[in-house]
Amino acid sequence: KRFVAFRKKIIGFQAQCRGYLLRFAGYLQNWINLFMILVIILFRRKRYVKMRESLVRFRSYVRMYVNRKQYIKAPHIQEDAQLTLPLDINNYPFYRYVQVHFREPKFGMLMAPLELPLTKVEDDLRKEALELFNMVLRFMGDPHLNGAQENLFGNYIIQRGLTSAGLRDEILAQVVNQVWRNTNSENAERGWLLLLGCVCSFAPSPKMEKHLLK
Repeated sequence: KRFVAFRKKIIGFQAQCRGYLLRFAGYLQNWINLFMILVIILFRRKRYVKMRESLVRFRSYVRMYVNRKQYIKAPHIQEDAQLTLPLDINNYPFYRYVQVHFREPKFGMLMAPLELPLTKVEDDLRKEALELFNMVLRFMGDPHLNGAQENLFGNYIIQRGLTSAGLRDEILAQVVNQVWRNTNSENAERGWLLLLGCVCSFAPSPKMEKHLLK
């Protein structure tokens, strides 16, 4: 009788243990499923964030490309097959313009920002002239600029010349100064492209025109 009673207790205990293990396994499986769902959600969220960032960058490039014509509005120039240089062009070397109109009679490529504008601009334009030279340095000398950034820097410099007549000679003088005897071919090429964009968008003053043409 004792054995039978003890055997029944053991069987009942085993049944309780099996039920506990089954419930625990069920809870464990639920937690595993929940963890897997969270992992999938996080993974998809990272992909979503990356995709969203890529779309935002792409949209900004598209806007920049579409709106770039708003930065540069080049004047219409009528074609003339009879273009000739002035007969006295050789009397206007650029170094004479430097001697007369530069603050200091120094001419040549600079590697550091300016402390004062190259030309004698008005006092309220000095700060902007120095900032523009920093942008010229960045445009010509930064090898990491991509196409969109190059357009942005170049368009801004040209736009400032279009909107402020008092800065035009200063901008042209800065670019000419940086391409003069520039031995860095890539740097010089960017400078000539910037100079081309400038002279196609705004004209120098009469006091600079022939010197720049020479």
